Amino acid sequence: MTVKAIGWRAHAALTASGGRADVIARLSTSVYAMAAGELIWVGPPGTPLHPRGVALSAPPVAGAEPSIDVIVASATPWRPPALAALRDGRDVARRLKEAIGSLGEPRGLARLALPRAGDDLVTSRARGHAHALAQAAATDDAAAFAVAAHSLLGLGPGLTPSGDDYVGGALFARCLVTATDPAAWKTAAARIVADAATLTHPISARLLEDLAGGEGWEPLHALALALVDANREDTVRAARDLTSLGHTSGWDMLAGFLIGLRGPAF
Repeated sequence: MTVKAIGWRAHAALTASGGRADVIARLSTSVYAMAAGELIWVGPPGTPLHPRGVALSAPPVAGAEPSIDVIVASATPWRPPALAALRDGRDVARRLKEAIGSLGEPRGLARLALPRAGDDLVTSRARGHAHALAQAAATDDAAAFAVAAHSLLGLGPGLTPSGDDYVGGALFARCLVTATDPAAWKTAAARIVADAATLTHPISARLLEDLAGGEGWEPLHALALALVDANREDTVRAARDLTSLGHTSGWDMLAGFLIGLRGPAF
């Protein structure tokens, strides 16, 4: 299979494995696989970039083979740009919330931002914990943030539950915001990652760890850059691209990212 685009983690893993990856989960047009002990995600052309992502010239799910072979020799790996530091994310969060208003009806835990939206089973169970997470981020309380996150991990269906994506988006935002006690936030992030190892799907736990370390999907990085540059057009474009990920994953990450910036609590 020929590579159209590839993230740096996937490139390193496939180089180490000689291009062989063992499939561990199949989606409609993509697969999750393991290569040299690393999780990678392999999808069709146009797949958003991710450090673990591989976009092929054709969808990789034509058959049910237990492994796939990927040619990476001539591929140039993508690395996400460095995240800028924000002394205070509240102004940035206000700009983001204004941009979200133009994206249409939210899905997943982003629906918590709309008082008129009725709860489903997931939002009903998440509402109190999501509010607590937002309050902890707004008050720069790392310990309370970790406690609230614990109850959200694994909440929702699928390989990457809504609660995980929401917490992951918030952790990614915390990589931008300058904390009053960076060591406390580092400890909180490590606790959340450790909790995820037993509370949610292994695939989701690995992706959550990436977000906690400041690495995620390309639209999320583009959104961070657009907000730092105060470019509203790019902010809306990146936010819209982010919300196209999965059924609710992009919306969940966007909502978490907003509150992680010390945005308004829901």
